[in-house]
Amino acid sequence: MKSKVFKYLIIFLAIANLASGQWVIIDTMFTHDENSGFVYHYAKFIDNGTIFHYYTHDPGTPSSMAHMVVRKTINDGVSWSILINYLDYSYLAYDLEFPNVDTGFFCYNFNSTNTVVRSFNGGVTWEIIQNNGPVNMFFIHGIKGYGINGKQTMRYVNDYFYVTDTLPYDVNAYNSKLYFTDNQIGYIIFAEPFSQHRRKLLRTLDDGNNWDLVLSDSTESFLDLCAPSDSVCFVSGASGKIYKTIDIGNSWTIINTNISSPVISMSFTDPLTGWVISHNNMVYRTNDGGLSWSSQILPHEAYELRKIKMIDDQTGYIHGVTWGSGLHEIILKTENGGLSNIINNPVELNHIDIFPNPFINKLKIKPVQIVELVSAEIYNITGEKLFEINFYSRNPGEIDLSHLNSGIYILIISNNDFIQTERIVKLK
Repeated sequence: MKSKVFKYLIIFLAIANLASGQWVIIDTMFTHDENSGFVYHYAKFIDNGTIFHYYTHDPGTPSSMAHMVVRKTINDGVSWSILINYLDYSYLAYDLEFPNVDTGFFCYNFNSTNTVVRSFNGGVTWEIIQNNGPVNMFFIHGIKGYGINGKQTMRYVNDYFYVTDTLPYDVNAYNSKLYFTDNQIGYIIFAEPFSQHRRKLLRTLDDGNNWDLVLSDSTESFLDLCAPSDSVCFVSGASGKIYKTIDIGNSWTIINTNISSPVISMSFTDPLTGWVISHNNMVYRTNDGGLSWSSQILPHEAYELRKIKMIDDQTGYIHGVTWGSGLHEIILKTENGGLSNIINNPVELNHIDIFPNPFINKLKIKPVQIVELVSAEIYNITGEKLFEINFYSRNPGEIDLSHLNSGIYILIISNNDFIQTERIVKLK
């Protein structure tokens, strides 16, 4: 029979893994309760603990009011402050950049005008600096930035975005991405008008004054790019391919990743060390510039990953979404580069399937193996027992947890023969 001491050890290890495992959920955000219209949602990770989150909910009809919100946390989502909150169909959020914790830029559409506002105090107050600005931006630091609006590329100089070049291509600026190094070298992936696929990559060697086509693939859709040095750049594709250059884009090779689903987002801290997330909700890491990749463990929740950002080799964030009763956004964090330090319980077997996870009010239980009387216990992250129920696992059923607040909990299912631990997340 499992002793209480052994069970408490399992609880302790589960709580420890919440704090120091590979990737753990640190916040779940309920964005809106409408299942109609469009929601454009983004998260920008600035440093360890500071996150900006912004979204626009567009109901799709002029008679309904759109909602544009910018929020900020400085404690990994424990509390959020609302910086901008507009309830007006005329607003549509485009892009937000904070090159440091104090200086930020936000561009949005207001009455068909691309407006750019700036903050010098972490988003507490904003001032309009331009009414014909870019749709997408990229800032290296507080006084050096770049933008794109249609065929026009821009550079931020002396408090204004000036046009630097008119591209020889028709560009869907809403479906484009910029990336610059700190040495006048930059890249743009873009789709042409009325196309959902970014099939071309442009490069500049002179701070955006001139752009050249250096990569094109008529069968691929470029999803993200990252340039960790002046000479090295990575571009990910919808087929799972990753393109790499080590000579400032003059030549490109395709990295064999063995990833079969779209590579949604990438983050490299140097030319050798990088992370990617794929459409099948997997995280992969390379320590050799993409020659080899290792997968990393995520909590077993059902969500769609959107963006990964590593602050340094140890600290990083992932932004994802899940649909339940409305749209819920999830932020995951690692503080050890996603490396495993989980102590496995050798006697633990998955006798019971628990789903959905995250959940709203009820967890469904489905036996994988036939066992007799089972105890299910719920603990919070401090180890306090909140709930207990006994049931026969041969009978599928539900656990009603509607009385719990939203957050992360530990579920322990056990009897005389096994102990199974699960990390569960209750949404708002």
